[in-house]
Amino acid sequence: MKNTLRLVVGTVLTVIFATGLSAQSVSAPSEGQIREKVKQRIIYRFEDEAHFTVAQGEAVALQCPANAYGLEEFVIYPVEQNMIWYSYCGQVTGKHYREKGRDKKGSVEQIGYTPCVAIIQWTIEGRELKTDFCLTQDKEKIAQAIERSARERGLWSARTHANLLPPLKIPELERIAGFVRLWSEVKYNFAFFDKLPDLDWEKVLEDYLPRVQQAETAPEYYKVLRECMALLHDGHTEVWGPRNDPSAAPPVLLAAVEGKAVIVAVKAPDKIPHAAQRDEMATAGLKLGEEVTHVDGQPVNK
Repeated sequence: MKNTLRLVVGTVLTVIFATGLSAQSVSAPSEGQIREKVKQRIIYRFEDEAHFTVAQGEAVALQCPANAYGLEEFVIYPVEQNMIWYSYCGQVTGKHYREKGRDKKGSVEQIGYTPCVAIIQWTIEGRELKTDFCLTQDKEKIAQAIERSARERGLWSARTHANLLPPLKIPELERIAGFVRLWSEVKYNFAFFDKLPDLDWEKVLEDYLPRVQQAETAPEYYKVLRECMALLHDGHTEVWGPRNDPSAAPPVLLAAVEGKAVIVAVKAPDKIPHAAQRDEMATAGLKLGEEVTHVDGQPVNK
């Protein structure tokens, strides 16, 4: 059986809340287990204030449109154990919901190493969690939230890195300069143009420069660079993007077997952080031992 796999750039972010008075320990749920509990889906835009109610044992998914950080989705999942869980790109962490006998009111959490901060406030009414949620990079909002967490230390918690990194956007001039330097290095130092008689490297500059100008975010930019370098058909020529760029880690591992690209490992669905990758993997139905013939519509043997 032959299938086509298209790899997509992006990240899934999951936020999980747990509430209750039990002090017993609990194992962290997987992202797959959390998604099975989603009962509501809400379109969420950065900087908006979202207000919703979610019952214990059910989940709410806040779906984000295209953005500079590749964040696609927050899932909020209250459970009965006395913990609050946070999961980012497949990594699940948790902490106690109560400290010194008092229930907390909210949390300030920096999302990975991006400048995004989630400000979450909740009120428990019976088995329901009434939640106010905002994902922001507004410095004034963040400063106020962190100050409140310090002032109400027993009721709020904050976890941020020492320095909030700039957005995952690359200025146009930097993108162009980086691409031109890379193109020039290839032009003057690549040793195997004689094996690529049909490749017009001057035309590559003309074709890819507009795409570089349009690729505003880091994942988009590095994807264009990788596609450009793939024209060289050289296994020792690579482009590495940011460490949190999911496109740098495809959900399958390929190996050359009798001249074919054969799948020798497949990542479990709950370990794939990008929702579009999960959906396309499910549609393609790729399995161990199968041959991959195309990636993004391009034959793998060219």
